[in-house]
Amino acid sequence: MPHVVADRAALMRATSANLEPLLLTYRGDGATAATTTVVERTAERPPLLSTTTEDGVGHRLWSVTDPTDLDRVRSELARQQALIADGHHRWATYRTLRAEHPSPSPWDYGLVLLVDTARYPLRVRAIHRLLHDLPVANAVAALDGRFRVRRLDTPLSEALEALAEASGDGNAYLLAGDGAFHLVDRPDPELLARTVPRTARRRGGPWTRPSCTPRSSRRSGGSPRTRRPTCRTSTTRRPRWRRPSATAARRS
Repeated sequence: MPHVVADRAALMRATSANLEPLLLTYRGDGATAATTTVVERTAERPPLLSTTTEDGVGHRLWSVTDPTDLDRVRSELARQQALIADGHHRWATYRTLRAEHPSPSPWDYGLVLLVDTARYPLRVRAIHRLLHDLPVANAVAALDGRFRVRRLDTPLSEALEALAEASGDGNAYLLAGDGAFHLVDRPDPELLARTVPRTARRRGGPWTRPSCTPRSSRRSGGSPRTRRPTCRTSTTRRPRWRRPSATAARRS
């Protein structure tokens, strides 16, 4: 999507700043013990900045400046492979701006939030999608034979409870926009066989495990509803610093 990259690049040129980080993940699996120690020790100190934004989300910022700590972190992370969990357009924007400025320059670097998902699993929450020019009746008809679809003539709160219950067995979606709710779940196994990567099915990966598959509330008209959690995780470990939330929606 070149226009998205162009828009972000124009904003960063105008402000001469990195305004939001890429979200990168890696799996430490015990190989980054020193990094974990530095992170958790630092998080026990008073933050440099602590604020709550208008959306009610709390943000805290710390700084690590000790040369020994930095050397340990740099040594461990150099052996890790990072994956872009969110921010592909930002990455393309970084590359565009770097190519415009002779190196060395500040544009050689980008802002990144790096998370060890083995120790601090990301929590996937709901994304709402507004499906333009698609009447609910047509959407429901298109799902016939591919998913189980149940019409719910209930208040939103009860529809969301039904969505939460259905998601315990796998992906579930809620369509709205015609005065009722339509609960969509239990995809056809043959559909999954054709669309889900074979390696994910063989490994029993997150596409196939109910406890880790995202579920989404989708609408076919109107404004977004209240967000609901979209992923149950089997881990009970909770870090002492705020984990970022990732958002995802399964597209069929």
